[in-house]
Amino acid sequence: MTHSDILTILNRLIITLNFFLNIFLFSQIHAARTISVDPASQRFFDFPRIEIDQTTREMPAKSSIASKETNAKVGVRKSRRLTGAFTCDDGNDLRTDGQNSEVSDNKNLMSREQRLSHRNFNKPSDRQKNKDEEAESDNTVHFGFTNTQKVGKYTIEKRLGGGDNAECYAARKKYARASVALKLIKVNKKSTKLIDNEMQMLTKAQKHDFVQVFYGSFKYEKFHVIVLQQLHCDLLSQIKNGKTLCRQNVGKVAYQTIQGLEWLGSKNIVHRDLHCGNIFLTKNFSNIVIGDFGCSEMERRNDLKLRFNDLDHISHRVNKGAEYRLLDDIVSVLFLMLTLIGDKNLFSDENLPRMVQKKEHLFNHPENVLTKARNEFMIPVIIEVQSQLNGKLSYPSLIDVFRQIPGFSPLNKYVTSSAPVKHLR
Repeated sequence: MTHSDILTILNRLIITLNFFLNIFLFSQIHAARTISVDPASQRFFDFPRIEIDQTTREMPAKSSIASKETNAKVGVRKSRRLTGAFTCDDGNDLRTDGQNSEVSDNKNLMSREQRLSHRNFNKPSDRQKNKDEEAESDNTVHFGFTNTQKVGKYTIEKRLGGGDNAECYAARKKYARASVALKLIKVNKKSTKLIDNEMQMLTKAQKHDFVQVFYGSFKYEKFHVIVLQQLHCDLLSQIKNGKTLCRQNVGKVAYQTIQGLEWLGSKNIVHRDLHCGNIFLTKNFSNIVIGDFGCSEMERRNDLKLRFNDLDHISHRVNKGAEYRLLDDIVSVLFLMLTLIGDKNLFSDENLPRMVQKKEHLFNHPENVLTKARNEFMIPVIIEVQSQLNGKLSYPSLIDVFRQIPGFSPLNKYVTSSAPVKHLR
């Protein structure tokens, strides 16, 4: 037997001893960790199979540990590694460590180093914290649909927002080029009439650049789903944190909105809920789009029995109990303009009588109310609307008045800024 043969045998013996030593150490560590299973809660852990690396004969440094729940409320476990949360069918997240008080420390099989790494990995960013705070602060419904969840033939991509009785998600069909907006409304006795009315108004209002496109609708579980054109953002997002818009942008928003209302007027449709949250912008900031027809109806009808007398973006005529007319949508456009330039206080008030008094004073004496350089350009527009309130509605006359506003041209594009993201100036 040569010297090289002896070295080979010794090397193999060392590898074999190392292999059995690793197994022995792992069995001791495993035996030291006892796991208490609570039969009442039916929780159990699914340990992965430990595989030995045939090349290095070493144990793997980390193992993937997954948890299952048999509770029907939680749903079926998704194939997702334990990096902070499980995605469940009901849209809830099951958190590990201190994030979930129901999971005790003796059920956490990760080492201290692994816990620290996972904790740092799962620490939410400041941007995510702001999103969560906004989601919790708004008084809107939350149905709990999660990203990648299927709704009919569509896959949800993200939540867009919510209202009093509906929630919107961006979604996409398989192989589709563009995303759409899914408006989900929970079906009940009160919402059925609203849903039917909204789809009827959307169908009548189609085929105009300044009206949101309606693709169709379907039912999914306990929801009615309306499929709409997905838009870039609403006007409310452009005036957050006290931001205001320049005269060109305010004039163009109002000009295009009135053109859209002229189209709706030709169909005898009154929108009845025009404000910054229901007027949207296209992705390239070329056009506005009128959306959310949940309150709209045919003129001189109120089959939905909706009350508008306490809303600040509604005409003072309607605040006082008058019937909603097409011209009242134009009045809402004027209030929209004042909001965009930062003068909402000229017509809004928490006290209803004072709010009506402010609005009447604005229309009866606009020259005494609009005294600042940023709002005096609206005086001719308000005078024209006031004359039509006492007479007959004329969209061409309104459009002509807008064309004469100093510093505004309907042919010019929206003035935008690209820092930090593209937005109206």
